[in-house]
This record gives sequence, structure tokens and C-alpha cells, in this order.
Amino acid sequence: MKRIFVFFGLYAKRLLKKPSFIIILMLMPVVVFILSNIINDTDDTISVGLYYDGESQEIKDSIEELITGDSAVEFIVAKSPEDIRETILRNEMECGFIFSGNIYENLVKEDADGGIILYESAKSTVTDYIKEKVFASIYRRLSFDRLVSYLDESEYIRLNKEERDAYLRNRYESYVDEGGIFEVNYTDGDTMIHSNTAERVNDRSYLKRPIKGFLSIFVMVASLAGAVFFAIDEKAGIYGILSYIERPFVNLVTIFIPTFLACAAAYVCVLISGVGYGALTELANIVSYCLLLTGFVNLLRAVISNEVVLCSLLPMLTVVCIICCDIIVNTAFYFTPVEIVRYFLPPHYFVTVLKNAGGIYKTAGMGIILLAAGVLTDRKKYMY
Repeated sequence: MKRIFVFFGLYAKRLLKKPSFIIILMLMPVVVFILSNIINDTDDTISVGLYYDGESQEIKDSIEELITGDSAVEFIVAKSPEDIRETILRNEMECGFIFSGNIYENLVKEDADGGIILYESAKSTVTDYIKEKVFASIYRRLSFDRLVSYLDESEYIRLNKEERDAYLRNRYESYVDEGGIFEVNYTDGDTMIHSNTAERVNDRSYLKRPIKGFLSIFVMVASLAGAVFFAIDEKAGIYGILSYIERPFVNLVTIFIPTFLACAAAYVCVLISGVGYGALTELANIVSYCLLLTGFVNLLRAVISNEVVLCSLLPMLTVVCIICCDIIVNTAFYFTPVEIVRYFLPPHYFVTVLKNAGGIYKTAGMGIILLAAGVLTDRKKYMY
């Protein structure tokens, strides 16, 4: 065992002298820094124009509510209808609403055809959502006046107008206040998150999720690089003096060292970029991923001893992982068999599975099984 520990130290020093391995380690913080800054500087605001030159206080109040409220959409009061059209043609605005002067009175009378003109960009994909938001703001005021108008015109309902309107106004405002906020409910690991739209408006953390995916791939590449270095050294006869008992464990160490060093760098990057679940949780995640990746690559090295084949696996596995592991786009939504392929790709576990205690146990357990399979494969190989 003493010889194994000595070899561990010497191999780590030798590995850190390889420029290709150092480049892999250094690329992780560089890529994370670049991605984080690009995401933070990206302006993904949806702009919508509003124009009204009438006297209706209700429409003015709705416009004021839209431009001052918390929303994922930025509403802007335009100077003229031409201003809206020109801005949309320059692709600087998603869509624009032009309200006619007597639009509110006509809405109350249910005779508002052509009273609202909508201009939208040909590239717009969220116009329907914006229309619902604009019309909901107007309807919040309109529905009460429509009710009063109906009661005024009804020949069967006769109530004192002042008492009736006061009662209806009180009941109506209570109803609107109780149901006036949309809630967002979603699961984050084992935790159910309850939030409203105003709280989630500026939450852009979802944009940083691919960072963990790219880090998992960098770690995998570093681990595979260890397998390539081993294959080259074995071909040169460096491990020829080791005994039958020592070989499987020394071989495992040659994979574990680069994987461990890359995982340590990835752990720091996760904490700095703010895409993790906390220092202790991410430590457990990275340790279990290190076990899984070491077992996966060590078994691959035990089965494939040719350095050329191992080198060819580097770009192939990288591309397959980017496509299949829900790093940028969830391709399983379009092609169901991708879900099966994912279970054979280590980055899938780091990106998707490692979100709770069950995921940690599952990933670490699979890693231990793969480690045992690699050692047994080596023992059988060197038995003869």
C-alpha cells in the first residue's frame, strides 16, 4: 500500500506538469466567468408600446398600472402611433397597442370593434401573453362598470343606486384583491416553492443552469484525459514492475487523481457562480459525481486500452452529452429515446439527478458499483 501512496503523489505531480491537463482545469473558471458575465449583461427585456390620447380615466389608470407595476414586460408610453410602428419595424419592440379616444365607453356598451389597434413584430412569440396582461388590467375596471350598466338597463332589478353601487364596489374590490395575484408553484429538489409573479420577475437564475452542465463535461474530459495518459504510459511499459495485486488499484488511482483535481476546480466554480444549492450540499454532490465518473472512466479504460480509441471518445462523448443531458435544450421532449441514453452519461447525474439526498445516494451507489466492476475487469485481464 505504501508504494501505492507514493505513486499517488508522484503521479499527481507528473499530471500537473502536463500542459493539456492544466489547460482543461484553467478553462473551467474562465468559461464560468465568461458565461456569468454574458448572462448578467444580457438585456432580455420585452418592450411593449402603449398609446392613448383620449380622456377616459379608466384607460389612463390601466396604462399607469402597466408601466409602473412589477412585470417581466416593460410597458412604454409612445409619443404617437407612428412611433410604435417604427420601433416595431426596427425590432426594438415586441408589439404596441393604440387605443381610440372613446374606447372605454364603447367597451362598456359592448360596441368597441376596431377600438384597439395592435401592431406586433413578425418575430414575436409572446404577444398572446401580453394581450392577456393588457386586457386583464382594463377588464379589472371594466367588469364593474359593465355590471352597473347591466343593472341600470334591467327592467327587473330596482335598487337604490347609491346603496347598490357602494355595496357592489366593496364586494368587487374584495374579490379582485383576493384573486389579483398569480402564484407560481414549483419543486426544487424535495422542496415546494410558492411565489408570485412579482417576486420572480427579475429571477434569471435559470439562465445559469447550463454552467453546471458545462462544468460536468469539463470534469468528464479531464477524467478521460487521465485514461488516455494511462494508455500511453502503459504502452511505454511504465507499469510493468507492478504486481498482480497492485495493478488494479494503481490503474484506478490514475483515473481518480485527474477526476479529483477537476472536481475540486468544478466545486469552486459552482460556489463562485452561485448556481449551487449551498456549500455542504454541493460538496456531497461533487463527491458522489467524482465516485461515479471515476468508476465510469476506469471501467472504460479497463475495457479499451488503446489510446487512439480513448482519444476519439473525448469529442464524441462531449457532443453526445451536450445533446442528450438537458444542458441547453431538453431534447428528450422531442425524441423520447434520449431519456434512456442519458442514464449512460455521467453529466446527466450531475445536472439532473443530484438535486436531493436520494439523488446523491443513487449517484454514489452507481459509482461504487462501477468502481468494483472496473477493478474486477482489471483482475481478470492481468490474471494471465
